[in-house]
Amino acid sequence: MRKISRRTVLFATTALALGACTPTGIDTTTLAADETLFANALAALEPLVPPSAANVLAQIQQAETVVVGAINSVASANATSGQSLINTVTAVASAILGLFPGGGTAVEIAKAVLALIPEVAAIFGISGAVAPVGTPSAGAARTLLAALPRSPLLPAQ
Repeated sequence: MRKISRRTVLFATTALALGACTPTGIDTTTLAADETLFANALAALEPLVPPSAANVLAQIQQAETVVVGAINSVASANATSGQSLINTVTAVASAILGLFPGGGTAVEIAKAVLALIPEVAAIFGISGAVAPVGTPSAGAARTLLAALPRSPLLPAQ
């Protein structure tokens, strides 16, 4: 009888789990549109963050890189890249909420981003994502984010 190493079992379990999470039919049109809204939101948030919050500015810049990369590779999107995108964007939105506890434009943009997270998760076939209490509906969030100027990091339309 052959012994199976822990590494083999771990690898096989991980591969099966990732395979089970991979969506079979990603709606790339909606995904690209929502990712563009994320990019626009991040670009709109950047000038609102005070220079004293350098860590939040760095998070925004990192998130912009992740989002633009996701837009450029939307055709090969999968659950793993989707989870990375969601984690990155959620971290920035959460940081903004903490930075501006009194509310304002930055908070409204962050809440709109958070409202879209369950929609984007569903596109990737990721279950369990829930928008926090106090966020707008996904439709209202898309309307708010669509009104923002286009991110300069995105290619011209």
